[in-house]
Amino acid sequence: MNEPSKNEPITNEPAMKRTIISPKSLLAFAALACAAVTSAALSGCGYGQAQSPPPPNMTPVVEVAVPITQVVTDFEEFTGRTDAVESVNVVARATGYLAAVHFHEGAIVKKGQLLFDIDAKPYQALFDQAQGQVDLMKAQVKQAVSDNDRAKELSKTEGAISRQDIDKYLHTMEQMQAALKAAKATLETARINLGYCQVTSPIDGRISRFFITPGNMVTQDQTLLTNVVSLDPIYAYFDIDERTYAQIQQLKREGKMVSMHDKPPVSIGLASEEGFPHSGYIDFFDNRVDSGTGTMRARGLFANHDYILTPGLFARVQLPVSEPHQAILVPEKALLTDQGRRYLYVVSPQPVLDSKGNPERGLDGKTKMQEVAGYRQVTLGPLQGEMRVINKGLKAGERVVVSGLQRIMKDGTPVNPKLVPAIEEKAEGKVAGKKDAEKKDAAEKEPAKKDTTKDETKQSDQKPEKAMAPAKPAK
Repeated sequence: MNEPSKNEPITNEPAMKRTIISPKSLLAFAALACAAVTSAALSGCGYGQAQSPPPPNMTPVVEVAVPITQVVTDFEEFTGRTDAVESVNVVARATGYLAAVHFHEGAIVKKGQLLFDIDAKPYQALFDQAQGQVDLMKAQVKQAVSDNDRAKELSKTEGAISRQDIDKYLHTMEQMQAALKAAKATLETARINLGYCQVTSPIDGRISRFFITPGNMVTQDQTLLTNVVSLDPIYAYFDIDERTYAQIQQLKREGKMVSMHDKPPVSIGLASEEGFPHSGYIDFFDNRVDSGTGTMRARGLFANHDYILTPGLFARVQLPVSEPHQAILVPEKALLTDQGRRYLYVVSPQPVLDSKGNPERGLDGKTKMQEVAGYRQVTLGPLQGEMRVINKGLKAGERVVVSGLQRIMKDGTPVNPKLVPAIEEKAEGKVAGKKDAEKKDAAEKEPAKKDTTKDETKQSDQKPEKAMAPAKPAK
């Protein structure tokens, strides 16, 4: 039996096959286990990957613009609907069968233009009958007048005719004259009814479809034949909220706006149009504010010579609520929102402060300055195109950050400002020049592409020759 080594632990157990682990091995195993656990923990927390070095401390570059000052007019915008000034339902005025239709559905018609024909035979017969009755009564009146004249001559001779006969001839003549008037009235009624057999347009405008086709029976004052609406001019109805209405009243009392009775201007634009190209004036305000909606109904009148506007269209309404005045405007993209408050960043030079908050000085003894973006809360006015009116909080000449706002982390962040115009230039000449340059570059590149294509074609022509070489027989 071999003697145990000095490093082996002494045991009284019977000899058996076993593995002895030295203390050094135990320490190495524990170190490996700790490293594995640490690596797994770091990987689970996202720290297993190599970390890139932090970016250098650079002053962020932002674009700034000087607000523009110009004369503007404050507007309020509403929504409304266009409506016809005149809208007439064409109803049959005579009873009979519809004989013909004389218009195209949806066409423009003029006042007095023939639209429908109703069978006029019965009315023509009644007219002829009334005309005959008038002629008959005229003959009877003529005879009665002659009899009365002869009776008057005979009355000059004493005893030639009695007083009773004279009165009889006189009353007979008066009766015949009254009957003639009645006959003429009947003739006029027959003529009117006969005229109703031809249905004409009551106004100028656009006609709808015909609701009754020829051959159907129409009833006087009951059957609707079609509808005609006028187009020029045209109305636009919209509702003004009571706040704007009170503001307009206040401006009117101060003499800063025309009275509502003096036809204040108004403009509208359709859903497919940009801006408000149609100008008119308000010709009607309702006499009370609707307590249910808190609005007042108003109506604008607009010229429509080209018939672009049609009754029933959705319209955006722009109503001026102030006189022209000087205002400060900034791009809409420069404005930010913080819990309902609107603000922007104004760049101005500020002294550089040391760790104690004191201004730093250079070698020349002057205070070091840096450009700083400062928080500025503002009060907004109406939108003027892509620019927003600033009523309060900004002065003319100050520089406003318009791009790179995401680089400003907090109020007082140092920035590197780059001055740009407040309104972007959209010159068609520059765009066209750019397109011409692009076309020229493309034309210069085309020959190179063609040469490359030729080379590729030659190479492709040579490749099949190698492919057609006979293959060596396999062993």
